[in-house]
Amino acid sequence: MDAALRRRLEDRLQRKFGIHAVLHSKYNPAIPASADREYRRIVNAYMGLLKEALETGLPKFAETYRRERNAELREGRRNDSATDIESSG
Repeated sequence: MDAALRRRLEDRLQRKFGIHAVLHSKYNPAIPASADREYRRIVNAYMGLLKEALETGLPKFAETYRRERNAELREGRRNDSATDIESSG
């Protein structure tokens, strides 16, 4: 936007709205409350699906991890401190 057009626009807005930097609405729209409700509904539904997926899949994953970790310990392939602490307890 060139400077002349911008200046004319500012002059018109100055006459229409005065010196107010922030213009407040004459009414409070109901959109934010409903949008917040909808967001919470979607998040709760997603978290429920995620929890269900983790509850079914995580035990299988944990068992596979333990089996592979124990096999590595028996074969002496793991030489880190975390393994030493775990195997000492």
